[in-house]
Amino acid sequence: MSILRADGSLLERDCPLIDDEAPRPDGPHAISLARWQAETGAPAPHAITVSNDVDVQAVDMPWNDLAEIWLDFPSFVEGQAYSQARLLRSRLGYDGMLLARGDVMLDQLYYMRRCGMDAFALRSDQSLDACRAALSQFSDAYVSAANQRDGILARRIA
Repeated sequence: MSILRADGSLLERDCPLIDDEAPRPDGPHAISLARWQAETGAPAPHAITVSNDVDVQAVDMPWNDLAEIWLDFPSFVEGQAYSQARLLRSRLGYDGMLLARGDVMLDQLYYMRRCGMDAFALRSDQSLDACRAALSQFSDAYVSAANQRDGILARRIA
């Protein structure tokens, strides 16, 4: 599985997802949000996974203690993680890496980036070159978004 950054580079690092019952290793690792909530007082992991049915605004957690948040896209028709990304960026002030994982498709990458995603765990059937091209398909946007505060509309008004 390749992890493509929003700038088109590959993310090279080892950060395994640890099962909820397995002991946590010393190095970088990811755990589920439920496990992180249950382990009160434990040091923050490098990353957590957040299922797409979680209301991130209702979770009282120190989001910025995490280097990465992995948002799940279980199916290409389920877009709740788009909203989670936007809320984490705009309302909760998260400034770490947001990683899209699961059923991440080439034609959704641009929009995922607009919502605040920084990286994408690509399916094995996705062409890396085609995904890079999809990220640079549009040079500018009309309205502002999580990745661009001043869209064309805001510049015209100013």
